[in-house]
Amino acid sequence: MAKVKTAVSLSETVLSEADKLAQSLSTSRSQIFEMALSEFISRHQNQQILEQLNSVYSEKSTEEITLTQQMKPLQKSIVEEW
Repeated sequence: MAKVKTAVSLSETVLSEADKLAQSLSTSRSQIFEMALSEFISRHQNQQILEQLNSVYSEKSTEEITLTQQMKPLQKSIVEEW
């Protein structure tokens, strides 16, 4: 994959920590930033998927609501028998 150069502004602290990490992992600063950004993007995409799934599963269908209403009297009679 082609590499593209870019400029970003970072705090001195973050840059220093990134340099230390890159040195401890025997890799380049660019590789550290690429790995970090890839992880961030992946987490964001996973969060979006989770939110979509939660939205879909939180919506009760008309059939589900009807079945729940039909089950209430049966559940009440079972509980009363106990």
